[in-house]
Amino acid sequence: MPSLTNSPAPAADCAAPAALPTADQAVAHTLLNCLLREVSGPEHQTAVDHGRLLLRLPRRGVLLRVALRRTSLLGAHRFTGPVSEQTADGWAEVGWRRLAEYVHAELSLRTGVDNEEFLDQIASSHQAVSAALAARTEQDPAAPAAGADDWRAAYVASEQSLLLGHRFHPTPKARTGDPTAWQSYAPETGAVFPLLLLAVREELIAEEGSGDGATAPLDALHADVPDGYRLLPVHPWQYELLRDHAGLAEALEHDDIRVLGSSETPFAATASVRTLYDGDTFLKFSLNVRITNCLRKNASYELSGAVALTRLLAPALTDLATRFPGAAVLREPAYRSLALPGADGRPDTELLEASASSSARACPSGCCRAPPRCWRARSPTSTPPATRTSPASWTAPPRRPRWSGGPPTSTCWCRRCSPPTSTTAWCWSRICRTCWSASTATGCRRRSSSATWRAPSSSPNTTPACWHRCPSRSRRR
Repeated sequence: MPSLTNSPAPAADCAAPAALPTADQAVAHTLLNCLLREVSGPEHQTAVDHGRLLLRLPRRGVLLRVALRRTSLLGAHRFTGPVSEQTADGWAEVGWRRLAEYVHAELSLRTGVDNEEFLDQIASSHQAVSAALAARTEQDPAAPAAGADDWRAAYVASEQSLLLGHRFHPTPKARTGDPTAWQSYAPETGAVFPLLLLAVREELIAEEGSGDGATAPLDALHADVPDGYRLLPVHPWQYELLRDHAGLAEALEHDDIRVLGSSETPFAATASVRTLYDGDTFLKFSLNVRITNCLRKNASYELSGAVALTRLLAPALTDLATRFPGAAVLREPAYRSLALPGADGRPDTELLEASASSSARACPSGCCRAPPRCWRARSPTSTPPATRTSPASWTAPPRRPRWSGGPPTSTCWCRRCSPPTSTTAWCWSRICRTCWSASTATGCRRRSSSATWRAPSSSPNTTPACWHRCPSRSRRR
């Protein structure tokens, strides 16, 4: 058997799999990543041998093996197929449950602490992955994909394409709550649904805005609100979770809160689960559901802090949008919630945080376009939406040459385009032909250094001040 080291030798990359892994394999692979990063890797108990990763659990006395479809000198390997363990009779496949028990035992022996929730969280994550894969399989394969012009649909498709979750988290899809409800509101199942609209007496509303019109996206959801009431949109799943709250039940009984019904506009769940998008506006709700390690609710200080930060950064973000058309940073300019009095007469903090909704203005038209965005595999074997170009079909440009004084090509090397675009406009990685010509004509090749570099304007530079780092100072990014 080869010696186990923490520096595996590089091996040739394998082709990407033709299909997604099973839920069993996906869970097993995330557990291996956990072991590789937290235990076996730092303790030099790993090796790569003939296209397979060998990984030892020194305290448990177990040697594991899995095939690799891509190796990494940094340890960010991509696995394929089942996991095996060494036995007296050779190698035998080990299921995800047994592997989870091995990991649990190894971590307990290493830390001296027994995590009673660990195995249940892994089982919850496996259940969610299974449901997501089943929902994706049941979708009509003949359904047309979103076209390049329908960028909103393409953006939603990209948000809902992360079926397996974070590949370096041992339980990336662990969650609490009713599994049926989860499938109705989860992004990986393609959930699209209307909001529940409540009318709340004005004196029982807590809200804050960064300026005039900040709460307009919330008010626009329903025009017919009774006099003396304010509109409060609520995530329908959160309302079901709050139904038994005594304060909420009392307010409904006393007509302090009225249920208006559902919104006319449906909202799609994004990758964060509790943030919903209708094509124009993002709304972030509290959700008393534990996803991975956190209960996804809006703390009171987070609500006020987001509005304060939006107000503070407004000049910088406005300047950014002016200088770089098409680029935008989402802001949270307002929040609105319930301020029902508690036993001490002060607003009930639990209900205020649980019923909060904050609005985020959508980006300008086109800044959320999915096809031009960089394709990132956030799971061991994620596949891009049909509207994107996958890495398998992406043709990389030739190796970037060292500049020797001649004009560079106009190909964008930043790899944010898929496939890379040829353009004479501004390129973030190197200067393009237009800027080269302008800087040569004005003799400013050595005028700008990295210390004095400024962002380019919206049109090619024709003034003596060169907006790019000169080639002599930025031969490589």
